[in-house]
Amino acid sequence: MELDKSDFFRRIIIPWYDSYPVCWILILWAISILMFALTGMQIAIINESLNDYIWFPALLAVLAFMMFLSLVFRIIYRNINR
Repeated sequence: MELDKSDFFRRIIIPWYDSYPVCWILILWAISILMFALTGMQIAIINESLNDYIWFPALLAVLAFMMFLSLVFRIIYRNINR
């Protein structure tokens, strides 16, 4: 007995939190957080009393950039495998 060769049963189901609109919203959000963190780093560099606290906006910038890269690679990978 042969299995049904319909493509319906082989389609990959993408969850709602991994859909294109959600990914694009998160990309825009990550870019805005990255800009906020870079502004904070710039202010911490200019104001000498805040030099000890530059690690916080730097960490925020690194995390936002990693999130941005992760989402961009996810979208690129999904478009390649279509």
